[in-house]
Amino acid sequence: MELFQSPAEYTVRGAHSCLSCSRSNGSMEIKAASDVDLSRAVCLGLVEGVVGKFQFHPDLECFLVLIQSKDLVGTVFGDHEMYKITKVAVIPLTNDEPQDLKLEFCHMHMQFAGEATVPVTQKRSLADAGAKRQVMCITPLCLIS
Repeated sequence: MELFQSPAEYTVRGAHSCLSCSRSNGSMEIKAASDVDLSRAVCLGLVEGVVGKFQFHPDLECFLVLIQSKDLVGTVFGDHEMYKITKVAVIPLTNDEPQDLKLEFCHMHMQFAGEATVPVTQKRSLADAGAKRQVMCITPLCLIS
């Protein structure tokens, strides 16, 4: 799934549907992928799924919690795969730029330029190596993929 950023929202686009999350109030909405205009949005990279929205306290900002990587742990009933979350990405739902996401590049939004691939509409982290990180402990409730 691709993660897009626009001034108003973050959008996670799957094969048939999109989940949009407002950067101002954290409201979430599911839409058909064909109904979403991402022409002005920037692709931030690939994610495996969405854990949900998280808030430490009602007076503090909300965070969008995304599944960055997962590992197959087995199957049940023959063909239903079960995964464990191995890495999450946490994005503050504010107008601030997300810092240090380190998401896998989306190949659809890359172009070949000589010997190196160059992002077309995809961002890299704006954080420098000395940027502070906030550590959060999150217990996933469900896995959507």
